[in-house]
Amino acid sequence: MRTNIALLAGFLGLASALPTDAESVEKRQTVPTIYLCGDSTTAKGGGGSGTEGWGQFLQYSFSTSKAKVDNRAIGGRSARSYTREGRFDTVAGLVKSGDWVVIEFGHNDGGSLTPTDNGRTDCFGDGAQTCSTTYNGVAETVLTYPAYLKNAAKKFNAAGAKA
Repeated sequence: MRTNIALLAGFLGLASALPTDAESVEKRQTVPTIYLCGDSTTAKGGGGSGTEGWGQFLQYSFSTSKAKVDNRAIGGRSARSYTREGRFDTVAGLVKSGDWVVIEFGHNDGGSLTPTDNGRTDCFGDGAQTCSTTYNGVAETVLTYPAYLKNAAKKFNAAGAKA
């Protein structure tokens, strides 16, 4: 009789340790998201040449119970154009504590602001330097590549994500 009571108590203890339906839903909602911000080398459809960026395949490296991947990369973008288009701000509004953001640019960030600004080129420098240009008839202060990345990372980190 004592053995039966001990077994029953053990099973009840185990059952109480199992997640309830509400806990299961909460756990699914807390699975971290890995956001990808980048150019064609990360983007779905790559740059339109029939290739795919690596970001499309990252989802296959994670169990959906461990992490999900949200690929926000867009072909032809630079850190500057991604910033100007508000795409970093959009992702910053989505991230939650525990999420990750992978920022991958550089492919389109080089070049010259003169004679014609392509809207993607960053100011040359290693941090605080700025350049002035006119893009599409609008005066723009252009930052350096590291400055765009640091500014984006600060936004994500402030929201609790890791960049």
